[in-house]
Amino acid sequence: MGNKKRLVDIGSTFTKIAAIDLEQEIVLSSVKSPSTIKNGVTIGVLEALKIVDTQTGPLDRDLAAVAVETSFERHTGKAEVVYGPHGEMVIQTGKALGMVDNVIGTGGPIICSLNLRKALAGVLAEDGKNHFLKPKTADFSIDKDYIMYAIRLLVRSEPQKALRIMKKSLLPV
Repeated sequence: MGNKKRLVDIGSTFTKIAAIDLEQEIVLSSVKSPSTIKNGVTIGVLEALKIVDTQTGPLDRDLAAVAVETSFERHTGKAEVVYGPHGEMVIQTGKALGMVDNVIGTGGPIICSLNLRKALAGVLAEDGKNHFLKPKTADFSIDKDYIMYAIRLLVRSEPQKALRIMKKSLLPV
């Protein structure tokens, strides 16, 4: 979107989103969508985003993609070059996740994303950000039934059944 911004006010009754072009200093779109606890706040946000996207075109990176990338980078190890008495050394902090080959997306903003692959792509290594120890490629799936939280509880008493149920809920992206 370049110099265009989406400004979001998530309320207990309505979510309001305005799309603004900062270069031209104009409002491109302004939308209000119900976002009550009864109807689901996430659903209200996603509905408002869909309306704005049809009026102005989709965001360069949607909210889910930013959340996935930020979260993964917070939990991924880093390799940093430091200088000591014996010269240059590489120090690793955190977990190296470069060998991860399957990524499962779960949660409303991810499973309702307009572009699932883009939403999950933040887990992959990027040029210029090679200090994060992320995988270069991975297979993506989503938890289409939003059941991962329950599987985590079931796995303690029924691990095989939990695995079979979870596999039925996975949808390749």
